[in-house]
Amino acid sequence: MKIKETDLYQPVKSFLERAGYSVKAEVKSCDLVAMKNNEIIIVELKLSFNLELIFQIADRQKKCDSVYAALPLPDNYFKSSKWKSAKTLLRRLNAGLIFVSENGNVQIVFHPADFDSKKSRSANMKHRRAIITEFESRSFDGNTGGSTRKKLMTAYRESCVKIAAFLKKHKKAAPKDMNEIGIETRKAQMILHRNYYGWFDHPEKGIYTLNKLGRKEYMKYLPPK
Repeated sequence: MKIKETDLYQPVKSFLERAGYSVKAEVKSCDLVAMKNNEIIIVELKLSFNLELIFQIADRQKKCDSVYAALPLPDNYFKSSKWKSAKTLLRRLNAGLIFVSENGNVQIVFHPADFDSKKSRSANMKHRRAIITEFESRSFDGNTGGSTRKKLMTAYRESCVKIAAFLKKHKKAAPKDMNEIGIETRKAQMILHRNYYGWFDHPEKGIYTLNKLGRKEYMKYLPPK
């Protein structure tokens, strides 16, 4: 049987009542309102994470002490990159997240809490450094923002293009020769040995050449003149 938003109500209501809250539904357009002493909690019931839910959370936060989003427990929750992003967004909004399983079990994934932007950046310093490294490793802007289903120019691909152009000019070369174009020997060795795009041949020990595929493909990524 297809689940409905109303199916989420009773499990969440019972959970909050066991915690000492008085609960009522559809109070001033709020799906669920729970009160204890002077504390007000609003829970929005949704079948999926969507923009409407975000708008509702932002609106409800003006009217209560805390807001939760309650949704059915997703089948792919632990493997889904979407849910990882959704949780980050809810935390940034200072909202809580509740999952309700098929048998009616209620799981509080996290409670509302003030989001610490500085702490978040510190925890993700590795990703910040990766952005800086990628940005600074590109010598030109070879992509168009918003592109999809298109091979993008990355720092790695740009290095491959530089090596391909060098090999086309010199016919054959060793990794150390790539120092001439600003690519250190170790990095050149890795690129040529891995040969991720299949552009290079290895006719003899320590020597590489540009093959037919490489001569055709690398030209597509040359920077505009």
